[in-house]
Amino acid sequence: ALRMRNIYDREKTSDPRRYVPMTEFYWPAELPDGQVLVPVVGTGELYVNIAPKTVINSSANFRIYNGAAYIRVEAAVSGSEKGYYSANCSGWGRDDASVPLAKTERAWIFKTTSAGVTDDLYVCFSTTSSQSGPGPYALEWATSEAGPWVYVADYIAGNWEVTPGPKVFAFKLPDGAKNQQTLFIRCRISSDERVDNKGVIAAGGTNRMIYMSLKKKVN
Repeated sequence: ALRMRNIYDREKTSDPRRYVPMTEFYWPAELPDGQVLVPVVGTGELYVNIAPKTVINSSANFRIYNGAAYIRVEAAVSGSEKGYYSANCSGWGRDDASVPLAKTERAWIFKTTSAGVTDDLYVCFSTTSSQSGPGPYALEWATSEAGPWVYVADYIAGNWEVTPGPKVFAFKLPDGAKNQQTLFIRCRISSDERVDNKGVIAAGGTNRMIYMSLKKKVN
C-alpha cells in the first residue's frame, strides 16, 4: 500500500537529533543581487573560486545566481512549485584569461569552523548540474584555502535535465578535521567531463548547490 498525506499533521519526535547542524546553508527565498551566501545556522561562507562572492543575476559568466532547487528543507516553505532556491554558478567550462585556474582547480568553497568539536563530522550537501555542466567532483578539506588539501571522496553531480530531483550526499570527514578554528571544505571538479558523458564541460555549463551543511554526530 502507498499513501500520500499532508506533512503538517505529523508529530515531531521528542528524541534528540543524532546529527546536529553546526553550519547549514539553504535558501527559502530568492537571492538578491549583491548578497553573499551566509548560512541559516552557524557561521561561515559559501562561494566559488571562479566568480565574485556576491550574487550577480545579470552577468553571463562566472557568477552565482538564483536557480530552482526543486526540494524543500522545512515544511513551512510552501506555495512554490520550485520549492527552495539554489545557488547556481555558470562558467565552469569557460576558458577565460581572467580566471587563471585549470578546470580541475575550480571549486565550491565552504568556509566554517569545527573549533571545540570532538564528535564525528559529516559534510552533507545536495547538488546538480546542467547536462553540459561538470560531472565528476572531489571532496576535500583543509585548514587554509591555500591548502594543502586532504582528499575525502569522489562523487558525480546529478543531471537536472534527466533526474527529477538533485542528488544528496553525506560524507564523514577524517578525524583531522575536528577541532579546527578555521575549516575549509571544497567540492572541486576532478575531470573536464560533462555530467551527461558527452564530451568536455561547456563554457555555459552550470552547477547548483541546493543545500550544504557541516554536522556533528552526537549520541
